[in-house]
Amino acid sequence: MMTFDQDTIQALLNLPDLAIDRLVLGERKTLRIDVHRTLEGTQCHRCGKPIHHADGLGHEIELRHLPRLEYRVLLI
Repeated sequence: MMTFDQDTIQALLNLPDLAIDRLVLGERKTLRIDVHRTLEGTQCHRCGKPIHHADGLGHEIELRHLPRLEYRVLLI
């Protein structure tokens, strides 16, 4: 049985610009992972100007190909 601690999940995700806020084990083998970005600034994909603030929350993403996990993983 796999333990779902933040360090293990962070290693499996292999996304260096995300930090895990919360892990929730749900019904029907669903693992919900709430994350936030740690990247300092980026550029607008439309105009190219620097962005230094958040403009809202992103959409839920379902990850289907995480090795060694037998759970449906939702990245929020």
